[in-house]
Amino acid sequence: MLAARVVPMVVFMLVGGIWADRLPRSRVMVFSNVVSAVTQALVAALLFSGTAEIWQLVVLAALNGTAGAFFFPASSGIVPQTVPEPLLQQANAALRLGLNSSTIVGGALGGLVVGLSSPAAGIAVDAASFLVSALLVSLIRLSPALRIEATNFLADLALGWREFSSRVWLWVIVIQFGLVNAIELGAEGVLGPAVAKEHLHGAIGWGLVLTADAIGLIVGGLLLLRVRPRRLLLTATLGYLLTVPFLFGLAIPLP
Repeated sequence: MLAARVVPMVVFMLVGGIWADRLPRSRVMVFSNVVSAVTQALVAALLFSGTAEIWQLVVLAALNGTAGAFFFPASSGIVPQTVPEPLLQQANAALRLGLNSSTIVGGALGGLVVGLSSPAAGIAVDAASFLVSALLVSLIRLSPALRIEATNFLADLALGWREFSSRVWLWVIVIQFGLVNAIELGAEGVLGPAVAKEHLHGAIGWGLVLTADAIGLIVGGLLLLRVRPRRLLLTATLGYLLTVPFLFGLAIPLP
């Protein structure tokens, strides 16, 4: 299930980035949100009806991941279009702060909804949240001049790859965090819920763990609003070592 969502996201991310340059990014984000809302609503309907089969959930997860492949490049590219360059670091830190704050509420609320009702209800709430996102993003107005003129699609893809591969620091950090994310997200997404079910009082306990994780993310975001490290990537790489104790805590597992 997790692979069905992640693999299409990785495969179509470059394509999504090119279309984010050719079309108004806010529209790409709205369309992606609507597709994500529909896929999650269908998952919730299947679970509510008790007729869900693995292959159906895999197909819907793949569609959801494809939508995400278009959303994330557009959402990253829209920040420099709406914020002056000297404020980009603060803007990105503030954006992460908002995302992580919502993760606190979402993690606690998700655990509560699933614990008191069912996973289907939690996914139905998730579907509704995508529609709220689509509504809010649709209010963003961008200048048409900010859009890149369409050229040859394959040429754009080749140019993007050359720009990426020519910067050693960039592809090295991408490979590193690709491995880190695979390990961490695999542990959190697969091992975490299983450990929570056996040792941490189920969905409510796991919701509290994710809430605590998000609190730490907010603290990091607040620090980056005030601190400007001279070597940002080195700081970020070393900072990520703080995630290791949590993975060992799942493996033991700790209370």
